[in-house]
Amino acid sequence: MIVRLKPAEDQASFIEPNDRSLAESIFLASYQARAICAGETVVGFLMYYRRVEEDGTCAVWLDRFMIGAEHQRKGYGRAALDHWLAEIRARPDCTAIGLTLVPGNRAAQALYERAGFRVTDDIDENGEQIMTLAVEHPAAEQARLAAIDRDNWQAAAALQVREDQRGFVTRNLLSMIESHFTPAQFPYAIYASGKMVGFTLYGYETIDSYDLWYIARLMIDSRFQGKGYGRTALAAIVADIRQRAPKAEGVVISYVPENRYAGELYKRFGFLDEGTTIEGEILLRLPFQV
Repeated sequence: MIVRLKPAEDQASFIEPNDRSLAESIFLASYQARAICAGETVVGFLMYYRRVEEDGTCAVWLDRFMIGAEHQRKGYGRAALDHWLAEIRARPDCTAIGLTLVPGNRAAQALYERAGFRVTDDIDENGEQIMTLAVEHPAAEQARLAAIDRDNWQAAAALQVREDQRGFVTRNLLSMIESHFTPAQFPYAIYASGKMVGFTLYGYETIDSYDLWYIARLMIDSRFQGKGYGRTALAAIVADIRQRAPKAEGVVISYVPENRYAGELYKRFGFLDEGTTIEGEILLRLPFQV
């Protein structure tokens, strides 16, 4: 269906054919292709990709966006763009959205400007105008989780705790490798205000048909410590566990006795010290109210 969609004749020079776009999405791993549907009818197509910056933030680029000629002037373009923008704005690592515009495509420019995009003075290598939309994050935004993927794993691996804390936590790269071979573990980057600020790894172990949930790793990069992100990251982890396992009775976490800061953080959050140790670490339990 997508391949058969065509723009209006006077728009054909403004966008690549959908079959080419689909081929690019197959062979270029960072490209994501989406059908635009009205009910059961495919009315359009869009494709986008992420470009990750050195600090772990990213810009998302809307590379293709079209509504089939027979479905135009029905509000589908505006509705689809608004829906997609809401999804992208919700990403904790996204700080900007960009696109390019063929000069003379006034209808598209009006649509994008209505959504908040602004024409810049920059021109890309194809002679197209670059339009951008800033994604604002609250100054004191709480920490949020985002899956580790091929775009952000290197930034996550580069995060470091303070020098005096390095004996307390396993390196993030090793944690990511561990999770690859342990299906019941979930690695996440921690973001706040559009920046990657930390890393966590949690999961469960089935013991006699009982799933014991645990937080294996939690770290905040040295540059972002002391801002409350550890506590709000714990809240996000607990929320995710409760969504994954509504019947879970709680979650456990452990820390090296010398890591007093971590112990105080966990206890302030509500974890209980029941006098249990595991491999020399103090084990705490957070019971859930079921």
